[in-house]
Amino acid sequence: MLKITEAVGFPSIFTFRKVCSDYRNFIDDKTPNISVTGITIHVYPQRMYLYYKISGNEKTLILYKKHPDGCAVNHNDREHVMENEEVLSVFLRDFEFFIKHQKSALEQFHFHSLYLPNEEEFHHLISPILHKTIKILKSRMKLKELLVHVDFLNILSFDYYTTSITGPPAPLFSGVGEYRGYNVDRTMKYFACETGAPGKLNMGVPFYGTHWKNVGASPIDKSDEMWRTANGTTHIPWRLLRKGILKASWNKNAMTSYVWNAKHRILLGFENQKSLEKKMIYARKKNLGGIVIESIGGDDNENSLLAVIAEQRFNVESNDVNLQC
Repeated sequence: MLKITEAVGFPSIFTFRKVCSDYRNFIDDKTPNISVTGITIHVYPQRMYLYYKISGNEKTLILYKKHPDGCAVNHNDREHVMENEEVLSVFLRDFEFFIKHQKSALEQFHFHSLYLPNEEEFHHLISPILHKTIKILKSRMKLKELLVHVDFLNILSFDYYTTSITGPPAPLFSGVGEYRGYNVDRTMKYFACETGAPGKLNMGVPFYGTHWKNVGASPIDKSDEMWRTANGTTHIPWRLLRKGILKASWNKNAMTSYVWNAKHRILLGFENQKSLEKKMIYARKKNLGGIVIESIGGDDNENSLLAVIAEQRFNVESNDVNLQC
């Protein structure tokens, strides 16, 4: 039965699982391999989109939406209504099913939440989804086993604020409200503590800034003017930023630079020589293996940012985790 199940492929497995409880129990017990190569999640207030890709095929959509009787699930031109069920509960259960039955590594995973109309809905919807999604993924992450087969891991520790709250692309510390832990230090601490091998971790640094438009007049935290609500953001490479910035402020908590223009309601958070030097000192102090840059083409003609990195020669003498796990 298991061989037949794996032979019919994941789309049929998913459909049958929704309509037959005995077959669902069999699948959950035997965990057949579904061989998905990529998953993309899009979050809206009343519906969720889960795209999955199987090698050699186009992406397939599973749509979860609110229904008068519960939650409607659309897959392969068929709709199945889960009575007395909430959209989020059904989605998370199916996502956990994906991860549980995925016996090979995912080549791609994307999570998009850029469609929520206001900050209140972002906090109400995204926080629990992201928390539970990460928890499910962590249950399958075997980082120590992975490190046996690779020389190093590149940790993309940037772009923490890309929705409706301003902030630099890569705050070393700090954050605001529910986002207080959204920073480089917490990211590197997680991977260093999970692997026990900081010398195999490369910390990501951005050679660009984040430009925010339609920024709120009042800061979220009255003691720190950098954190505000906003609507609309773009990335600007350092080579273009450097020419236009005459005076920047320094955020001592996040250890990054920013410019706040109250008249035009714009805020720019960015990496420069000073913030990059702080990160290099941090990386060496925490016994990290090196740096990964996003992207080197963003530097200016004088290689101002690259020069800061070059001055800090990484020579990992200890692989001890110098972080409070």
